[in-house]
Amino acid sequence: MNKITEVQDGAFQNLKLITLKLADNEVTLAPGAFKGLENSLKNLNLKGTKQKIIPEALRGLKTLAFLDLSQNSIKKLPGDIGRRAFEGLSSLTGLNLERNLIHEIGADAFFGVKNTLSSLSLLNNLIPEFPTGAISSISDLR
Repeated sequence: MNKITEVQDGAFQNLKLITLKLADNEVTLAPGAFKGLENSLKNLNLKGTKQKIIPEALRGLKTLAFLDLSQNSIKKLPGDIGRRAFEGLSSLTGLNLERNLIHEIGADAFFGVKNTLSSLSLLNNLIPEFPTGAISSISDLR
């Protein structure tokens, strides 16, 4: 384990990374942390990074196929216009949200990935009832 605590705006600007693993670091992500990776990053591992919300830094990662946000402290997946949790992740096929504190999922939380997402894990969260409204719109979920 490293002790990375912050990823600043444009930290990966001149790199063409396909996979980035920041797992198990208590890291703060600046809103533009992944700027420059919009057209190359396919796999992002943020497991156990103490995230409390879906990071704004994810917006615009249009080639991202797999996102691991497991073992964080995320409580809500917003679905409001302008705050949709995964909007802009137009290539996302796999999403791991296991072992968070999720207790609320907005009806449009998966709006940006409803036509691409095929694998979703919500294991070991605090969801009081099955989020039918949010999940029913995902066309390729298996």
